[in-house]
Amino acid sequence: MDNKMQYLTKGEQVNMKLRLLYEQFGYKKYRMNKFEEYSFYINNKNFLESDRIITFTDLDGKLIALKPDVTLSIAKNTKATATQNERLYYNENVFRVSGMEFKELNQTGVEFIGHIDLYNTLEVVNLALSSLAIIDDNYILSISHMGFISSIFDEMNLSYSAKRKIADCLKQKRAHDIDSIASKYGISEENVSRLKNLVAISGELSSSIAKAEEIAVTDAEKDAVSELKAISKCFENTNFANKIRLDFSTVSNTDYYNGIMFEGYIEGVARSVITGGRYDYLIQKMGKSDLEAMGFAVNFYTLDRFFKPADKNEKPVLVLFDDNTDNIALFCKVKRLEASGKKVLVEKDKPENIDYDEIIDMKGGF
Repeated sequence: MDNKMQYLTKGEQVNMKLRLLYEQFGYKKYRMNKFEEYSFYINNKNFLESDRIITFTDLDGKLIALKPDVTLSIAKNTKATATQNERLYYNENVFRVSGMEFKELNQTGVEFIGHIDLYNTLEVVNLALSSLAIIDDNYILSISHMGFISSIFDEMNLSYSAKRKIADCLKQKRAHDIDSIASKYGISEENVSRLKNLVAISGELSSSIAKAEEIAVTDAEKDAVSELKAISKCFENTNFANKIRLDFSTVSNTDYYNGIMFEGYIEGVARSVITGGRYDYLIQKMGKSDLEAMGFAVNFYTLDRFFKPADKNEKPVLVLFDDNTDNIALFCKVKRLEASGKKVLVEKDKPENIDYDEIIDMKGGF
């Protein structure tokens, strides 16, 4: 099996290893339909990367969308209950608009839906880290806590518009823009200082958590710090200890995310290759108020250049035969070459424009 893995592309090998990893932890494969009513995505557009959705009209006159996301589909169709968790993984193509082009993009990921305690959070974070390790040795997982961020926003009684603008400052680490936003929305100097301190928190996990603890005021903020501490403690003696950092620029829509959030990066790839986190608000928006959810996606479309195949290609052994060749002897020869891990090409005539490692001539009855 290991010898034959070399014939798969890097992306195919990673996908196979990820599937084995997720199934090892009890996750079952989820398959989704390609289509969904357009209204479903419009009602949840804040959860999507873009509201530009590929649509068509079906035979009944309904406006149908090619699915731009897998998590929404899982959240809608989950069979989890308050007492029965559901662990799912997927390897699906999603359809999105990029510039002036329609694109079919591959995603792999996991979703945990049901009741989430600390261990389940650790399990999902561990799977995200393990997924990065499968892709490449040089990686980092950047985590933050939407509960901490949301509590600060609520404590300051920020409007929805102000929250969005401050979240953009966090995401882009633009501390200098907070002053002008504060002036427009009447944010106090004390709160401006807290927001700037939040923007500045980025780095090694334990020391960054200590900085977050210094600005934690509400019970929700202190609970978020406690959860971050527990995660740090659990991973401190593992191979992942130096692979996790706290960074509050990892932020998303507070209408959907409510706990741990993270992004995974690989050296040599500009964008995050893994995105995920806790999304109880989304699952509850689907009418499932007794459920909690957490998961992540591996965005293979950001890894296309990283997975670009190497120029080198193993040369095959060419075995030539004719009508006089003993077919049993030919078959046995090919099986021995296969068993030794060789790439084999069997032809009556030598093909042109192909290089060979070796030519074995079995013509004439050999």
